[in-house]
Parts: sequence; structure tokens; C-alpha cells
Amino acid sequence: MGVCVVLCGLLSLLVYKSGYKLDGLDVLLKKRQLELNKNCQTSVMDFLNGKNVVPQLVEGNEGGTILLEVWYNETAGIAYARLSEYKELSFQNVTGIVELTAENAQSLISKL
Repeated sequence: MGVCVVLCGLLSLLVYKSGYKLDGLDVLLKKRQLELNKNCQTSVMDFLNGKNVVPQLVEGNEGGTILLEVWYNETAGIAYARLSEYKELSFQNVTGIVELTAENAQSLISKL
């Protein structure tokens, strides 16, 4: 029984991802997903487009849901983000994967 538990634990370590790597980058990125209230979409879109705004990150699903996926590395100060909207029983991308500036990356990472 104990051997089975140990083998299952070791197998799960091999299967589950602890981070993501992009081609050409030697940095390991963590991923965080936030399901946000649709009312936040405008401020998040403006933030991803590089405008100098503080994104509103209000979790919830009143009036609809958007999904903010963020891949980041705090020590390197880099982050990538993608915004999706819940339509027709699935999330559909609103933006592609956006690379954030160092300043915006730190600002977003601090809110996660």
C-alpha cells in the first residue's frame, strides 16, 4: 500500500506542470488564471494595450465572465497575458498573448 502511494506521488510529479518555458527564454514562468467580472473588461483591455491605467481585477460572474490568464516570473520582472470572454458555453480569446512592459508586469504581478 505504501509503495503504491509513493509511486503515484512520483508519477504525479512527472505529469503535472510546475511552470512554463517559452522558446528562447531560460526563465520558468508561473501561470495564474482569474475569472473576472465582465465590467472589468475595459480597464483590463486598456492595461494590456499599454495605457497607463490600473486594471480593476474584481472576481465574480455578475453580468458575464472574462478570463485573464497571466504567465509571469517575479524575479525576472516579465509577464505575458491573454484575455478571453465566456461566450456560447466556452471561453473565446479577446486578445492574443500580450507581452507586458517591465513596469506593467510588476504592477499586474503585485495584484495576483
